Formats: sequence, structure tokens, C-alpha cells
Amino acid sequence: MNKNLTWRKSSYSAPNNACVEVAVGREVVRVRDSKTPDSGELVFSHDRFAAFRTFL
Repeated sequence: MNKNLTWRKSSYSAPNNACVEVAVGREVVRVRDSKTPDSGELVFSHDRFAAFRTFL
């Protein structure tokens, strides 16, 4: 995991931090659980992340 990323969480997240965080890089978009940020990440290309967001 890259510790130099800027992680962002929605302002609509629950008060108990039950949300996901997103870090957008040059080549990939990383997604992680805000409650357990060291438990791993999902990594998407920008195109795949856009498709993922559209699907939701």
C-alpha cells in the first residue's frame, strides 16, 4: 500500500466512519474501508472505476 496517497471520504459518510475512501492516482484509483484502512485496497483503472461508479 502506498502511504503517500491522499485519501478522500464522502461528506455523506456515517458518523461512525462506516464508509469507503478513495485515492485517485495518475494510473489507478484505490478504494479502501475507512474503518480498517490497513486491511487492503481495491485497485481500478480509471475506466474500470468509472464503470464501477456507473453501475452503483
